[in-house]
Amino acid sequence: MQHKNCRNGLLVFLAGLTGWPFGQASPGDYPAVEVEEEVARCAPPNNGAGPLWCYGAPLLARQGEAVFASLMETGAGVPPLSNTRPRLFRKRGDGPWELVYAPEGFRHREPCPLVGLAGGSPAGSTGGALFLSINPSTAPPGTQYGPCDPQLLKFDLAGGSWQPEEVKPPWPAGATFTDHSYRGLAADGGSGEILLLNIDARKSDQVWCFRDGAGKWARSGSLRFPIRACYPQAALRQRAAHVLAIGDIVEPVEEWRRYKKEKTGRDWDYVFRRLFYAWSPDLAREDFQPPLEIESLEAAAGHISNLDLWLSESGEAYVLYIKQAVQSEPMRDRFFPGTPIRRALVCSVFKDGKLIKGPQAVWEGGEGSSYLSPGHARFHAGLPNRFGQRLFAVYSVQGALEGKAIQQLRLQPILPEPGPAKTIPLEFPFTSFFTACERGGSAPGETLDLFGVAGNGEILRYARVRISSARPAARGAAKKLIEFGWDEPDPAFLREHAKEMEATPFDGCVFHINYKKADGGAGNFTWEGWGKRAFTAAELEPALEDLKAAPLTRLRHNFLRFNTTPADLDWFDDFAAILQNARLAAQVAREGKAAGLLFDIEQYNAPLFDYRKQRDAKTKPWPEYAAQVRKRGREVLEAFQEGYPDLTVFLTFGYSLPWHQSRSGKTARPLEECSYGLLAPFLDGLVEACRGKTRLVDGHELSYAYKEPAQFSQAYHAMREEALAMVADPARYARVFSFAFGLWMDQDWRRKGWSVENFEKNYFTPAAFQKAVGAAFDEADEYVWIYTETPRWWTAAGKPEKLPQAYVEAVVQARQDTKDRWGPAEK
Repeated sequence: MQHKNCRNGLLVFLAGLTGWPFGQASPGDYPAVEVEEEVARCAPPNNGAGPLWCYGAPLLARQGEAVFASLMETGAGVPPLSNTRPRLFRKRGDGPWELVYAPEGFRHREPCPLVGLAGGSPAGSTGGALFLSINPSTAPPGTQYGPCDPQLLKFDLAGGSWQPEEVKPPWPAGATFTDHSYRGLAADGGSGEILLLNIDARKSDQVWCFRDGAGKWARSGSLRFPIRACYPQAALRQRAAHVLAIGDIVEPVEEWRRYKKEKTGRDWDYVFRRLFYAWSPDLAREDFQPPLEIESLEAAAGHISNLDLWLSESGEAYVLYIKQAVQSEPMRDRFFPGTPIRRALVCSVFKDGKLIKGPQAVWEGGEGSSYLSPGHARFHAGLPNRFGQRLFAVYSVQGALEGKAIQQLRLQPILPEPGPAKTIPLEFPFTSFFTACERGGSAPGETLDLFGVAGNGEILRYARVRISSARPAARGAAKKLIEFGWDEPDPAFLREHAKEMEATPFDGCVFHINYKKADGGAGNFTWEGWGKRAFTAAELEPALEDLKAAPLTRLRHNFLRFNTTPADLDWFDDFAAILQNARLAAQVAREGKAAGLLFDIEQYNAPLFDYRKQRDAKTKPWPEYAAQVRKRGREVLEAFQEGYPDLTVFLTFGYSLPWHQSRSGKTARPLEECSYGLLAPFLDGLVEACRGKTRLVDGHELSYAYKEPAQFSQAYHAMREEALAMVADPARYARVFSFAFGLWMDQDWRRKGWSVENFEKNYFTPAAFQKAVGAAFDEADEYVWIYTETPRWWTAAGKPEKLPQAYVEAVVQARQDTKDRWGPAEK
């Protein structure tokens, strides 16, 4: 995109601004509006603020299936400035908005920012927590610029009570706070940490307090900008803190100030022309570094609006703002004649406090450009796909064409590669809005939550938009079919029957490892690894040699099974043997060129994940056991990775099982009352320990009996999004987990039997099984697995057993039918 210099030689408005390099949009990034409704109303407070006044700090937060909004209310007859109060609204699923909290008095001037922490974070409870940033006046009603007492209100979402706990920050000594707070608020949902900012009324510094994951205020300090900077966007990830703020001062040019007064009749006019960015690599140890000035439009009397800030997992800070050449037409006509007034939505990227990309125009409009100009904008983080993290710019555009006013809200991909925007089909497109953002503690997801105004500033509206997206390792990638059943082979069988096994439609299988006991008998390492006995590499060497010698050419995606058996010790006991065995299992899988481990967490021998049946449950409360189990999960995966870096750990169940048990058809049930409740913190530990290219697969054994495509689709959504409510680190979960489906061919055979002649007697007919396998392939990220007990795909006799050819053909045809959509097996 080329830009011509202004005729009078002033600074070029978009000097150095490069066009955003649009690629091909992912075909699945289409927004669909699911909900659009009014939340509540707010009468004008006439105090210089409004319900969206603190636009830098979030007012919307999503926690699982619930969305929370902070909305001010004006007190009737209460004199300004502090004449409003905060209201906390909740929406659960598709239910109505409910008012869950409002204080009695009207003691605030501004709206109150809101952040949430997931239940798995140390600072939250089992069900998570909300924090409301308040700034109540301590002066009599009607006082202007009076003293205030900024603090947080904590709401425990698991307690069932909406009486908040006051959380007092240790502000730096001497800091002065008034009803003009210009607050900033950020949460790191993965670590449970919070950054709170409030402007010092005397010094104009942004003073800050940092609350760590243990719920302690670890540090505080002051952030000084070259001029007074307000409306900060703050973001926090792994203790790296980032702040974006706009200069907010009275017009500094005397001639311009006089002219504005002549035109408007006002004695003052605040201008926003200088944009600043500050960061600290570790706020628990280091103060903010001196701020950088991102952009200045001082020379051209322009205008800048700071809009949003997003942090990638690798530490890049994405900054979003709007810049306009010359503040207004009268100013342009008087001082900069001939300069086109254009507006550009701009994105820049910083790393380690330095600009590494941009500024780049996401959208530009105005005179001499498009008839549509960008308005308000926010970031939205989608769930990652196989190309990386996904980031969108959500922005409004407005203008007129052929005398018709146009107002739209658009969704435009930024990561993993830029692409063209798509219109969000809202009946009432927002003109100013918030999203449920990561810096507010909300998890990334395919649900875009919007809260704001659509023209009428007194009506606060909400919209829920579904983004239909490409899935990780799906579009254009090979899907794989895995066999797992009572015909489970050992390496010796793999070596002897490779040809027979490769004649099946599978891409891999689950296998176990035997060892020779001291008495000469055979033992099964798979079933004895989770116990007090530590195995040696020498004991598994014969099996490894067989595995290396197996002449497999197509059947390459094989997984060594590692069970949580015999489970003859408590989580607080010595885990040295288990970790040694985990390390050894992974090493054998790696040296034997297996794809990874099949981690079977089923409680075959002992209720390993049932808190109620733990040895010390009567003396150690749930949080203590959950923390210990999470630690063990981290240790186990670290051991796996020591033996096999960048491996795949295929779980029979991931979060899908505790989520299913705890939700029980939308009826909340505490994890401590679920038979697999401790599996959730164990998985938190696995997720936390993932390094490099290691990934986890939720095998979703719950799908054994699925027949209809809708069942797979709903289950995928539950794993990908709904289960985020119980995940400690949703962003990492979205990056390291993929989602699979298992089908049990002879499902319910103990009751219904398994007929090799009359297929109508079986739970699955061949046609029904073909349909189910095809639907599983369509929904799974990469893996589908078939489980059998009575029918055997391979036997020592060199042929199948109790496996009718019609079922084999059903699987083959299901694979063939989906190849056009998902590609063939890997070559």
